[in-house]
Amino acid sequence: MVIKRFAGFLIFTFLFFAAGESYTLAQTSKRKKHRIEKSMAGSKRKAPRENKAREPRAVTKAKKEQENREAKRERNYKKAVENNKKRHYNIQTEDVKARMKQNEKDIKARDREKRKKEKKAARGPDSTKKKYKK
Repeated sequence: MVIKRFAGFLIFTFLFFAAGESYTLAQTSKRKKHRIEKSMAGSKRKAPRENKAREPRAVTKAKKEQENREAKRERNYKKAVENNKKRHYNIQTEDVKARMKQNEKDIKARDREKRKKEKKAARGPDSTKKKYKK
């Protein structure tokens, strides 16, 4: 009985140390493999981060104000052009106004036709064929 217990204890300790030893061997071999792979790979896979230098607040504020001024100038320009068109149109006599309206309609129709032709030319010669069967 004592011998069986002693033999069981011996087997248990042997397995415990053998398993621990193989685990440490496996761990060190993984580390070595990783180091070898890393040295073979060369540089890091990720690109290094670039340090972004922030501008001073005064500079960003000045840029924002400049953008606002430019946007305001653009709005005022568009408004002035629109007012000039209206004024120019209102000065004209009735028959000239009618002719101007007709010219605008003709120009829009011409542009529409031109865009249609361009789209058709861009599609190519086999655009008349249906791509999908129903």
